[in-house]
Formats: sequence, C-alpha cells, structure tokens
Amino acid sequence: MMYFSRLKTALVVGACVLGVLLSIPNLIAPPAGWLPWRTIHLGLDLRGGSYLLMEVDMGAVIKERLDGLSDGARRTLDRAGIRPFTLQPQPADNRLLVKLPDASKQDAAIAALRELATSSAQGIGARPDLDFAAVPEGVTITLSPPALVEKANQAVQQSIEIVRRRIDETGVRH
Repeated sequence: MMYFSRLKTALVVGACVLGVLLSIPNLIAPPAGWLPWRTIHLGLDLRGGSYLLMEVDMGAVIKERLDGLSDGARRTLDRAGIRPFTLQPQPADNRLLVKLPDASKQDAAIAALRELATSSAQGIGARPDLDFAAVPEGVTITLSPPALVEKANQAVQQSIEIVRRRIDETGVRH
C-alpha cells in the first residue's frame, strides 16, 4: 500500500478545493454586484477553433458575370430588334462573343449593348466595366481587368461580412 504523508495529502486536497473555488464563477451567475466575479471568456480557438483562408475563385466570378451578361445581351438585342444572333461565352478570354450573320448590324448591336456597361467609379476617372469591339464574326464584349479586380474585392468583402455576422451570432467577444 502506498503511504502519503499528511502534509502531501493536505496540499493535494487544498489544491483541488482551490481549483473548484476558482472555477465557480464560470459555472454560476454572480450572486451580488459587489463580489469580484471574474469569468473566463473562451475565445473562438477554445470554443472549437476556426481557420479561414479567403480566396476568390476568379474562374467562377468570370463565369457568373458572363452568364449574367449573356442574359442581358439576349434581352437587349431582342428589344433592339437585332436578329438573328448567337451568344458564345469565352471564359478563357474574359469575353462574350455575339455572332451576327449580318455584318451591317454590328454598329447597331454595339450601340444597343452599351447599356449593359456600368461604371464602377464616379467622376472624372469613371471607366465602364465592359469593352466592346467589332470582329469579323460579330461583336465581342470583354470584361475589363479593373472591373474583375473590383468584383474579386467585392466577393472577399461579402465573404468577410458573412463570416463576421455568423461569428457575432455566437456571442464571441473581440
């Protein structure tokens, strides 16, 4: 049988009692406002942890933008009465090719499609997010590089806001 001196036994029991006493504030609500009642606030790392890597899939952003652009171009060309046409997204080149069998309708198609362009900046340096060009097959609508960078930044900011709202719902303190 193992023998422990009374002093060692008293120290072990005392340490256990002290640990229980110090953990009480985390287990129950404070009984009075004047008592020093300090609780330990567990951070996100102690509640389960989280590791985030914010990265934008530019291929998906370009594909989504070209799909929306295709729908808009189809409606715009139908309203303008420019028919027949074929839309061909080209994500590798960041552009949409509008094939027109009649080359004489290129100028009218470009004029009608210009309404799809939006300016991301206001004022003197405002530049549209789409570039239009006439090619032998028809018209190309190219996504401008600054507009793609702006879309990527918007996607990252939106993701950060979503994550922030979800974390704040759990009551985690900063």
